[in-house]
Order: sequence, then structure tokens, then C-alpha cells
Amino acid sequence: MKVVRAIGFIVLYLAIYVAVQLVSQSVLSQLSLQVSFIVNNVCTLAIYALLMKARKRSLLIFCRVKPISTKALLIAPLIGIALGTVIYSAANLPVIREDWPQIYNLVEFVGGGGNAIALTLLSTVLIGSLFEEVLFRGLILNEVRAVSPVYVAVLVQAVLFGVIMMDPILGGFAALGALLYGLVYWASDSLWASLIVHVFSSGTVMVWFQMGVSP
Repeated sequence: MKVVRAIGFIVLYLAIYVAVQLVSQSVLSQLSLQVSFIVNNVCTLAIYALLMKARKRSLLIFCRVKPISTKALLIAPLIGIALGTVIYSAANLPVIREDWPQIYNLVEFVGGGGNAIALTLLSTVLIGSLFEEVLFRGLILNEVRAVSPVYVAVLVQAVLFGVIMMDPILGGFAALGALLYGLVYWASDSLWASLIVHVFSSGTVMVWFQMGVSP
């Protein structure tokens, strides 16, 4: 019964995400992709908070938003910078740009793709990272964790993150990043650590992209 309940909530979280996306496509069609991205993520996070309140749970507590050690606080940004550099370099390899352009397109979106730096920083680097950490490491991972070993939960959230990309190549690429964020979350037992890694990773991609650095 606990497994069914966990699956039910995971499906609900993802259904809410998809529903908000579909509604925004018609309601926010006149806005830029980055602005729509911000509105989508903020609205979805608000719905998740209300859902957890209806369950008489705290979203922050459920997602394990708690202080991290000084060591973790120092290491997390370094991991993020390294990961962001690897992602940017890999996406710019000629073989990937030619054979799997969807990977480069994703990195371009994270990097700004012609948008103002301030808008990119707010949308993909800050709000986008926060949304993905809350949904996948905070909500989904902990639902699975309640009914299975934590390593299974780390794998499941990574796979689901890949699945929502709706593209096997892009999904596999994205799932690797989600796996690393999940491992950081597991090791630190705090959403702060994985969020810091995620923000610095996306931020590094943005910096390299805006500078036009060639790997």
C-alpha cells in the first residue's frame, strides 16, 4: 500500500507539472520562453506547497531543506563549476553538435541563447535549478526513499528526469546530471547542497556561453 501511495504522489507531481506547462502554452504564448519558464516554475512550486499543506506536511521539511556543514558549503560550488564546465565542453564537441544537436540546444537555453544575462540568471540558473531540485530531489526522491533503499530513489529520480525530456538522447544526457545531483543530495542529506551544485553548474554554463568560450 505504501508503494502504491508513493507512486500515486509521484504521478500527481508530474501531472501537475505537465498541466501547468500545457496551460501556459495557451495563456502565456505571447511571452518569451524565459519569462514563461519563470512563471511555470513559480506557479508549479506554489501548487506543490499547497498540496503538501493539504497533506499536513511542510514542503521544506519533506524536501530536507536544512543546514549543511562548512565543508559541504565549500565543496558544493566546486563540484558545480566542474560539472558545468564538463556539460558545456561536451555539448560543444563537433560530434555532439552534428549528431545530437538537441543536447547543444538545451545547453544554449541554459546559457541564455540571446536573452539578457539578468533574465537568464533568474530563470534557468536560479528558479529553474530550484524547481528541479524541489521536484526531483526533494519530492520524488523522498517519496521513493520512503518505500525503498535510498540508492534506488536516487536512480528513479534521475530516470524520471530523463523521461520528461521526451527524447532518448537528451534524456540520457540530462539523467546523468540528475544522478550526480541525487548523489550530492544523498551524501549531504540536504537540498541546500544539491541546489548549490545545480546553481553553480547552470551558472558556469551560462558564463561560458555568454563569453563564447570554445572548449
